[in-house]
Amino acid sequence: MAADDGAFAVIGDRDGYRAECIAAKHHGFSGKSCIHPSQIAIANEIFAPDADEIAWARKVVAAASDAEARGIGAYLVDGHMIDKPFVERARAVMRLVGRDPAEWTL
Repeated sequence: MAADDGAFAVIGDRDGYRAECIAAKHHGFSGKSCIHPSQIAIANEIFAPDADEIAWARKVVAAASDAEARGIGAYLVDGHMIDKPFVERARAVMRLVGRDPAEWTL
């Protein structure tokens, strides 16, 4: 289940909004509320999956297909335990790949 960070009310403080987005992503939030159009591009930039996250998602989705075919519910990918919530997140990331970032929603 995705969780978004709350609003940042100081509309003119783009650096402050960016810093809050970075902190929110670091703490595991999947997005941040935007209360002004000027915040949208910043949120999209910060919360968009980067190349490493996309590569990780590809590995997890591939491993999940193999594990599901063998009836295995939890397994390792690069030394990390993977189970259903991780697979769901990886599949959500993969649904974003190739789409216009304006349409992204996890």
